[in-house]
Amino acid sequence: AADVQHALMLRLLFFTGVRVSELCNVLVADVDLDGCKVRVNQGKGSKDRYVLFGRGFATALKAHVAAHPQNRYLFQTRRNTKYTPRRVQQIVRHYA
Repeated sequence: AADVQHALMLRLLFFTGVRVSELCNVLVADVDLDGCKVRVNQGKGSKDRYVLFGRGFATALKAHVAAHPQNRYLFQTRRNTKYTPRRVQQIVRHYA
């Protein structure tokens, strides 16, 4: 299951160009599966932006969200906490 989540994280990073720190903060509520977009909260007074993804990826994300109904964050660790940017960088390095 972790491998599937890792694959989704990598695909979201590569497809959308979101920063690692932004990926870590994506809430399930920020994901619009029907509209195939994710709201990225910029913080620090900057405007939020949307990043788009393909229909096929939406299907994969929908399955991920359905499998983890208790998640607040789109991607959560086994301890149900959000990932740290450092951990995501380790995952990226692992698959690179």
